Amino acid sequence: VGRNPSVHVELEGMSASCTGKFDGGIGLSGSVVASLGSSDGASLHLEVSVASKPLREASPHNTAPGNNNEASSSSSLPFPTSAKLSACTPHFLVHDVQFSGSASARVIGLFSSVITRKITSAMNENVCPLIKTNAESMLNRGLEAAREYIGGVIPGKSPSPSSSS
Repeated sequence: VGRNPSVHVELEGMSASCTGKFDGGIGLSGSVVASLGSSDGASLHLEVSVASKPLREASPHNTAPGNNNEASSSSSLPFPTSAKLSACTPHFLVHDVQFSGSASARVIGLFSSVITRKITSAMNENVCPLIKTNAESMLNRGLEAAREYIGGVIPGKSPSPSSSS
């Protein structure tokens, strides 16, 4: 039995502009705009491992030599059952951070290069856990729905995961 298949995705050309407010008390408040994109190459690399099993378990009479039952052979082909984010490599880069709205914004702006590095680091550290949490459940719900649909189209025994031959 071989390794489960995987899907590799490279996302390029992603960019965003995020706006917000800051308030550090004692007159340190205002607005901030951060522009982010990718460093050279892909913004994000994802690898999704996919587990699979046949839609229906093969029965001895369907696997006999010379049996050309197309429905039986297609229902015994592997079909994805679950997906797992097995690798995630972000390459986001905050290009610019601008502060405005108060005299303190100019002072804080003097530290924008340090702040830019901190935002870049935080973005790259936190994006993959968020993708894993949200994408895996969404993918698995989609695979379950597709399995039910395809199982209903192919003639034969119900594709129930707990069924046995």
